[in-house]
Amino acid sequence: MTKITPLITLLTVILVLTMVACLKFDSNTPIKKALSKGEGLSVGVAIANITPTEYKGIVLEGYEPRTCNEVHDQISARCISIIDGEEVVVLIALDLIGMLKIHNNELIHQISKNTGIDDDHIFIHCIHSHSGPAMLDISNDSRKYRNIVNDLVTEAVFESLENTQKARAVFQTGMCDAPIINRRHPTVDVTQKFTSIGFLDEDDLVLATVINFACHPVVLGPDNYEITADYVYYLRNHVEEALGGTAIYLNGSYGDINPIAIHEKWIYGRDGGTFTMAEELGVAIADEVLNAFEFSEEAEITIEVQTEKCRLKDGKITQKTTHFSILDLGSIQMAMVPGEPLSGFGQKIEGLLPGPYTMLLGTVNDYQSYIVDAEEWGKCSYRMPQIGCFEESKVFDSDIADLLEQGFSELVDKMYSN
Repeated sequence: MTKITPLITLLTVILVLTMVACLKFDSNTPIKKALSKGEGLSVGVAIANITPTEYKGIVLEGYEPRTCNEVHDQISARCISIIDGEEVVVLIALDLIGMLKIHNNELIHQISKNTGIDDDHIFIHCIHSHSGPAMLDISNDSRKYRNIVNDLVTEAVFESLENTQKARAVFQTGMCDAPIINRRHPTVDVTQKFTSIGFLDEDDLVLATVINFACHPVVLGPDNYEITADYVYYLRNHVEEALGGTAIYLNGSYGDINPIAIHEKWIYGRDGGTFTMAEELGVAIADEVLNAFEFSEEAEITIEVQTEKCRLKDGKITQKTTHFSILDLGSIQMAMVPGEPLSGFGQKIEGLLPGPYTMLLGTVNDYQSYIVDAEEWGKCSYRMPQIGCFEESKVFDSDIADLLEQGFSELVDKMYSN
């Protein structure tokens, strides 16, 4: 009788565990199931709770580093998988301030490996809450939490693919006069565009509402020590209570757009912001979306993705390139920008897209700080002592706006010249 050595036993156990893991995350299974729905549009939605379980003492990011002492609302990763019968694309909205390219790439590759979705069909967007766990560092300080987030998001994408069902899409757009300001030009009245997509099932029940608006989630300021998605938390809740399904918020050209000022003489100051104020702003934006929903237009969805790179100067960040994309869903195009675009830049990029509906998403798949174009550079009417225009003082590469504008223009010509 052959004696089984401990080494062979160990290798057998490892092999079995590996087979189980492969069965759970067969790279072809999610894609095959999603595409097996046949022709036409299918969507799947999933939410992962990414609130740290050990939250006390973690560093909150967005202002000077401060440590968390409580959780006000659970922050989330919201995933929607969209399938047109041939192609699959996934949008992920994280209630975080942003992530650098190196960390986005880790998550994208993990999702792709475990689901079979192409890397360039995975878009990771951060809503830019200033009251979430620190993420924008290249050290290992946030590694443990990032690993947890990566696993939770990957599982959520997997779940969204498993849950896909036949759907139809309806589109809405309008202007919103919620209480917001352009903090660089605070005396100018601001009316901001919103665009949303409603995905309805075969019984006309809402599966998901994707909302694109632009405003810094900074109602809660540096004196807040609680984890929160800020006004976005209330916005999504209000839409979900009214329509059902899952609300997914995608922040746009928010680089210079703030909630209404708290301090008359210190426009950027956010001390004194309250959750009541956050709720008022979130509900005001949500009401505009809900009012427009009654006048929705239905259109077919088809998927086309184009991504390009642009080379950056060596500077404060380690990577020398970033990338930008256009996600074309037929009647709507989404421009994906790797930073915090100022509103004027965003309007120019959206103006390049054919429409009839357009979105611009900031902080997608990278974080390149503020995107300030040449026309706006140094021309703020509100200046800080010894700094001048605040956004310019934080820019990683002063040429990035011009590079992105040229890149988007060439990408639009490539995609739509025929």
